[in-house]
Amino acid sequence: IRLSLVGSEMCIRDRVYPAIRGFDMMNYNPLYGWDDGTTERIIEWGNERNGIPTVCWHINLPTDFANYEIGEPVDWSAASYKPNSSFSVANATIEGTKEYEYVMLTIEALAEQLLKVQEAGVPIIFRPYHEAEGNPGIGNAWFWWGQEGPEPYKALWKQLYTCLLYTSPSPRD
Repeated sequence: IRLSLVGSEMCIRDRVYPAIRGFDMMNYNPLYGWDDGTTERIIEWGNERNGIPTVCWHINLPTDFANYEIGEPVDWSAASYKPNSSFSVANATIEGTKEYEYVMLTIEALAEQLLKVQEAGVPIIFRPYHEAEGNPGIGNAWFWWGQEGPEPYKALWKQLYTCLLYTSPSPRD
């Protein structure tokens, strides 16, 4: 097999593409969010290439969450998906907390993009809040969503699932 690059994509000679391609919706967020074309690339991969998109979501937090005001834009250099001591994952599922307000904004931004994918008829393999455990046995989470252990993580995952399945907008007419 001879691989080559076409634009920014890998393909096998004669333009046969891999079946599965990974995407990340991290840039759709309330901080520095911009439309980098990920949603359109997912739709194109599914509809025009007959591929299977797998989508992860490295959603970022302001690195100084304690001093962050909800809705305030933050440059990408002041945001991260790494563990953050100024953000309580447990609070992210408790209505009325700043963490909850922020997470709900991130889910809203994500839901808007997922709805476009759904309306285009493209099934995806969605991997939100992935690799939460980080380094098993060592106790070091790689991402903020796993920094407080399994119980807050599971609650966060269930919150996302419930919001996307039951409270997100229905497909447009």
